[in-house]
Amino acid sequence: TSSHSLYKNMFKISNYNDLTKSVNDLFHFDSNGNGGDIIVDSGLFPILWTIASIDKKYNNKDKNYYQDIYCDDDFNDYAQSFLSQMSANGNAHDLIKNISNMHFLLNEGRTENNFYSDSLRNLNKINWYQKVYPFCDLFLFHQIKEVLFRQLSVPYHVNMEKTLRWKYKAKDTNMYMDMLVLDECRYLYDWMPSLDMFYSGMMDIERQFSFRFILDAVAKHRMVYNNEFFYGTASVSKFETDYVEKVLSVRKNII
Repeated sequence: TSSHSLYKNMFKISNYNDLTKSVNDLFHFDSNGNGGDIIVDSGLFPILWTIASIDKKYNNKDKNYYQDIYCDDDFNDYAQSFLSQMSANGNAHDLIKNISNMHFLLNEGRTENNFYSDSLRNLNKINWYQKVYPFCDLFLFHQIKEVLFRQLSVPYHVNMEKTLRWKYKAKDTNMYMDMLVLDECRYLYDWMPSLDMFYSGMMDIERQFSFRFILDAVAKHRMVYNNEFFYGTASVSKFETDYVEKVLSVRKNII
């Protein structure tokens, strides 16, 4: 929620109508063809694209999204039940609003900087790609926002290599089960500089190297499946031996 320390530390939102409009513009084109980033770059917004395809409020009968929710009542009920169960308070639209706001504020290239706190605005003024040693990918500001956001929250990252997957048959129905191993990555977040100390901390070259190598390792566990965050963080190319991206194991048939 807006009262959470995450928002107080990183964002200053004085007019929620402006934020709501900016977020809504991601979902649909206006009369001049502006907006619609989720439609144009659906691969960068898979979660928001899915939400727009299964929720009537955000779909708004826009033919750029699937329209099954309007012609299949059972599917629409199932979709709303799914979203509600994903929410901590059982409210699907609270969940969607919070996810959409987070995506917008952590992204780059739009009007998200209008909502930055003073500390985040100061970090945004720095030319990071000139200050931080260039590896495979340039170090960009959105990566800073993402890790700072997680440092203030409770970060969990899926360890793809440790995930186990099974398939079995219950009478006549095929059943699927996955065991996901979640890593808090404390070796990244515990020693990472806080918001106001981030710049001075990253100017220490040893600390900078450690930070970027760990960030690369975390990103390689998710880049095949979810590249909405930690995008463009490679220190070593995924084509190098022993540095390839991580993939899920083949599902085992246990019965």
